[in-house]
Amino acid sequence: MYDFLNTMYSHYMFPLITKPSRIIPNTATLIDNIFTNCLHNDLQSGLIYSDISDHFPVWCVNNKQIIEYASVNTTPNGRLINNNQLLQFKYKLLNVDWTPVRNTVDANKSYDLFIHILSNLYNECFPIVQRRNSKLKCKSPWITTGILKSIHVKQKKSVSKRKYVKYKNSLTATIRSSKKKYFYNMFHKIKGDMKKTWSNINGLLGKRRQNIPAKMYHENIHLSSPHIISNSFNHYFVNIAENISQDIPTSFHIFHDFMPVDKSFSSLFLTPTSVYELLKIVSSMKSSKASGSDDMAPKVLKDSIHLLVDQLCIISNKSLSQGIIPDRLKVSKIIPVYKKKNPQNLENYRPISLLPFFSKILERVVHKRLYSHLQINDILIPEQFSFQY
Repeated sequence: MYDFLNTMYSHYMFPLITKPSRIIPNTATLIDNIFTNCLHNDLQSGLIYSDISDHFPVWCVNNKQIIEYASVNTTPNGRLINNNQLLQFKYKLLNVDWTPVRNTVDANKSYDLFIHILSNLYNECFPIVQRRNSKLKCKSPWITTGILKSIHVKQKKSVSKRKYVKYKNSLTATIRSSKKKYFYNMFHKIKGDMKKTWSNINGLLGKRRQNIPAKMYHENIHLSSPHIISNSFNHYFVNIAENISQDIPTSFHIFHDFMPVDKSFSSLFLTPTSVYELLKIVSSMKSSKASGSDDMAPKVLKDSIHLLVDQLCIISNKSLSQGIIPDRLKVSKIIPVYKKKNPQNLENYRPISLLPFFSKILERVVHKRLYSHLQINDILIPEQFSFQY
């Protein structure tokens, strides 16, 4: 009995019935049960006491509201990105005439020309296609092709019981060993990365990222149209900072009150960047799969950066000298991520901002110069512990 309960607990299955379900004159035992991995206050369970049978019927009622989520396309559209398409993209970049980008004085217009040319090439080389699930993937990734063949052999085996049991035990041991090795390698690869570690743990516990419900509400207003829900998210995220700032008490201090006394500071000069600096910045960036508002995969741009870095250097130096951030670099893609409580309440989501890949490069260029200026002039006071990097 204890082995059975430990097995169920190890799979995060917990009993809902805690009282005897079979009562006879001499004994009372708990035989019939309901196990679940969804534990919340909306679950009600119990026994129906009846003399129809010596086993009392068990019941469970879930009072939690069923939330309807927007349907997800099982074969979503995506970019066709492979080695052949990438080689084609690089070849076409070699033959691009970037003269209009270099000759345009305004940093904003120069970047618009650059991204226009690049986007056309990107859309041509990496077209949007419908992904097809040609093969059904096994739910247990540790089940290799060899193990699958062995499972089919076991199911077709018509031999003596002794040989069958021996083969089955050997196969079970192999599957357990493969499963152990799979999880060891999975966590060993991400050793030291707590974000990915917890992501994998939550995945194993069944805590997946939820889709946006088809019906939501905000400030007692019910929202059902995807267009209206998107606009409501945008309005809420845009105004949340202003709403919070209204609760902050008014301060009568100015920033000079927190600066060192009797100390003059030199002005901040943003020195021009170089091709070498930009290549070094890009090499230190992660090859994220998530694209920003430009809808271009950072992995592709990072792999092709040696063909783009000259133009980026020119545009970056125009931006630094003119004090202008190109408008397109300020546009981000916002992803609402569910936090807690009711998923139908729009206020229970937080925004994740995905910036364009080139925006992050210029950001690091400016950060390097700004932080150097703060250190040289000893502007950061010792009490400033956070938000330095």
